[in-house]
Amino acid sequence: MSSKFVVLDEIVGDSLSVLSSYRSVSARPVVIGGTAAQLYTAPHYPELLRPTHDIDLITVPKLTADSFREGLGKYLNENLGKYNPKINILRHVMEVKLEDNEKSPFFIHTYKWTNNGWIRYGSSIERQVANANLVPFPTSSKSIYISRPEDIIAGKISRITQVKDKTGFSEDYQVKYEKAKARKLELLGDLKPEEFNVWLAALNLQKQQLPAYYDRGADEFTKALDNFRANKDIFDISLLAKLILNKKIDFDDRYLNEVIAA
Repeated sequence: MSSKFVVLDEIVGDSLSVLSSYRSVSARPVVIGGTAAQLYTAPHYPELLRPTHDIDLITVPKLTADSFREGLGKYLNENLGKYNPKINILRHVMEVKLEDNEKSPFFIHTYKWTNNGWIRYGSSIERQVANANLVPFPTSSKSIYISRPEDIIAGKISRITQVKDKTGFSEDYQVKYEKAKARKLELLGDLKPEEFNVWLAALNLQKQQLPAYYDRGADEFTKALDNFRANKDIFDISLLAKLILNKKIDFDDRYLNEVIAA
């Protein structure tokens, strides 16, 4: 499977290194999502890293377009110059776009919160930032703040549920979703590494096939994209479950229940 992009890649490692060195009284970036899951996985199962094209961040307090452009975005732009950085302010996110030596794009994102969005989700973001773990990353002696595995799992269960309610699942997805929703981590994580490898290869193929859905119309493409996102989220949850079952990472079931109930 293509290794673009995993935390072992130079462009990702350099991005994490720069982020870990960022010091600001206005915001502390915390890595969430797929890259955070990779950082938990890398020391134990480096062959099972799921490639992703971005690093997703949350910060407290929320960043405005101006504060991102003059603060975190500017800092990334100045310190990642060899990757041809470009700051973009989009409708829902603010980002720095990078390119590796093959011109493949890689992104560092953070959310562009509206006032209403922050009222709705701000307490969740504040909780995740306050409880973030400081973990080392494999290409450096430095460490970076990332969201707790419980927060990653809860966020992915929420997104999978949205996909299920919107487009529905195949029978295989449905079985895995029910296990995730019920937090049956012992069933999700009880796979051998070779079984995860087969799943990872299938995910790669599913991603490669997405462009074929363009010609079938927007609805078909959206459904295919949503199903890919749900599959990769279930994969991440299952891999985190394996790490938890094997006591490779700390986990608090009570905290997970509190997050999901919030």
